[in-house]
Amino acid sequence: MYRTVKRLGIPDSQIILMLADEIACNPRNSFPGTVFNNADRALDLYGDNIEVDYRGYEVTVENFIRLLTGRVSPDTPRSKRLLTDDRSNVFVYMTGHGGDEFLKFQDAEEISAFDIADAFEQMWEKRRYHEILFMIDTCQANTMYSKFYSPNILATGSSELDESSYSVSAHSLYPLFYIVTLRLCCAGLTCVASRRYRYRRSSHRQIYLLQPRLPRKEC
Repeated sequence: MYRTVKRLGIPDSQIILMLADEIACNPRNSFPGTVFNNADRALDLYGDNIEVDYRGYEVTVENFIRLLTGRVSPDTPRSKRLLTDDRSNVFVYMTGHGGDEFLKFQDAEEISAFDIADAFEQMWEKRRYHEILFMIDTCQANTMYSKFYSPNILATGSSELDESSYSVSAHSLYPLFYIVTLRLCCAGLTCVASRRYRYRRSSHRQIYLLQPRLPRKEC
């Protein structure tokens, strides 16, 4: 998703990423410091020119809710704030290990469908968005937006209630690829928020993004 958004012309300066950042140095990774999405290792997802705004122990349910609702501490840098208003369109992308109305954060805590629904309602009341596109990839993903009650939200997920969501490719039988892909799925929250971006042909509309990024990490 990160590279897709980048291809659309949205720069890193307008993306906020929250990443558990536990993949590259996982003992099951045979290529420390790197993550590949195919067997021939043509693309290192932990390549150059990738930034992370919240990583490791900063990736918590509380910090995510505070980011959305704007309730961050006064000393929080602008790069870690979602500076939106009532004209802003927000794209929220989440992926990780989840189930019926919950998504895990680093296997230590969970965010529920009620938590996200209430956060979006606070955003609406505080005039922090115009429209939201919410996309989630996890098992039973669609249950995570079953409690939304705020206006102007479009949501989609990778699986229905009681359905699993898997990472698959033409090389999925290749052992290393399967292990690395599994860790991508189970790494917890991979999420990003973006700041101001103007459409090329429309100076009055803005788009904000929350979507995943994978940084380089030295082992």
